[in-house]
Amino acid sequence: MFGMVAASGVCILQSVDFKNNRHNLFIFAISMGLGLIPMVAPKFFSAAPEFLAPLLNSGVLLSAISAMVLNLFFNGIDKSSIELLDNLASTDQAEPSAATPGEPLAHMTGPKA
Repeated sequence: MFGMVAASGVCILQSVDFKNNRHNLFIFAISMGLGLIPMVAPKFFSAAPEFLAPLLNSGVLLSAISAMVLNLFFNGIDKSSIELLDNLASTDQAEPSAATPGEPLAHMTGPKA
């Protein structure tokens, strides 16, 4: 099982552009380093507040959160991603159309107002 997780991670990392974007290599290296801290030095975060213990004692969480934060900081957000989110938000706010009795899931919609 752990081999499958590792293989999936390697497949994902193959699609990352490390040559032309040096920030990606930096993000990967820092995230891996932070993720190894709980295993290499378990007492490293002993002075941290107790409510942060689940986050700081989990290498997976440290790696994932640091990778997301560093990626947002160095690479930012694509304009196409923002447009996609805006389109999703506008469709969610639109008035839902009334369902006709022949449509699937018509029983899940309320009566017409």
